[in-house]
Amino acid sequence: MRVEYVKNTEDARRLWEMVFIEDSKEYLDFYFSNVTDRNKVLGAYEEDELIGMLHLNPYQVCLNHEDANPEEGTSGLVYYVVAVATHPGYRRKGVMRRLLDEAEKVALEDGAKALVLLPEDERYYRPFGYSFVSEQFNTTVESGLYGEYVGGANAYNVDADTADDHELEYKEFRDWMKKHYTPGWFEPEASDGYLNQLYQEIASEGGRIYMVCGNLVALYDGEYLEVRKHWLRRDADTVGSDADDDGNSSAQDGKTRALEFGRLLGMATWLIGLADGRKLVIHEVNEGKLAGVFPYSKRNVYDRRPYMMVKWLDGDSMSGAGAGCTMMGFDETV
Repeated sequence: MRVEYVKNTEDARRLWEMVFIEDSKEYLDFYFSNVTDRNKVLGAYEEDELIGMLHLNPYQVCLNHEDANPEEGTSGLVYYVVAVATHPGYRRKGVMRRLLDEAEKVALEDGAKALVLLPEDERYYRPFGYSFVSEQFNTTVESGLYGEYVGGANAYNVDADTADDHELEYKEFRDWMKKHYTPGWFEPEASDGYLNQLYQEIASEGGRIYMVCGNLVALYDGEYLEVRKHWLRRDADTVGSDADDDGNSSAQDGKTRALEFGRLLGMATWLIGLADGRKLVIHEVNEGKLAGVFPYSKRNVYDRRPYMMVKWLDGDSMSGAGAGCTMMGFDETV
């Protein structure tokens, strides 16, 4: 068995279709047209047959964490490890081990800070030094429980302000992200290439991006309504200056939090109206901010689980932030 870069993407796609049967043709068309021209695909070969593969997708992420070494700068390269696949006829023969070892060598040579992945089974990756660094909140809301308003009569009135609620074309999405999105720790930087890929990926799976109450939400509308990702405004001008007229920053912080909560409440109410009695499924990383707006009900389903795993490659700059940290902002829909 030899390991080398895959040159024929058709071979990689055939193996992907064999192993990951749940992925749609539309998504694979997007991926192999837009991602494989900039990523690295490692392949394991038995003679001329591709028997295993691993994709290294590069992202520049924010490293501005309170525990990170400030001398290391504010951003760095990470590789998102995806499509770790072994041909069914060659499993339990050390194929994945060879690929993971080679992936680490490549990442170190390229100066990457870390390798990140979403595990199907964490037991495969712990022996290679991967550990969980984030959580996912998955909330299934019975929309019919909440009537017209999520928060009662004082909640956001959908009909009173519809100008701010609409589906975004790519240019609107890009402009909003450039103006209002500030990446948190280990979240991707908003380059044009990243934003274009993200928008196309969401569209390839039938998703749409809406602006709702000043925030953005990625929606998938089918048998149930699914929120796979949302972006909340983090700009400093949310309510104006950093302090009130008397220089009271605490008062200003309170106003900011109240406005942020009001926007979340408006999003929740808008989603309830769109769900129209169907289940509403909300996925969030590290904090259930949007789901937390909905009053608790025993009929809802609240699921919280470990999410992304990471292998640190730059111990000096990242070990302080990584040790025991469960707030990494990177997620599956990057």
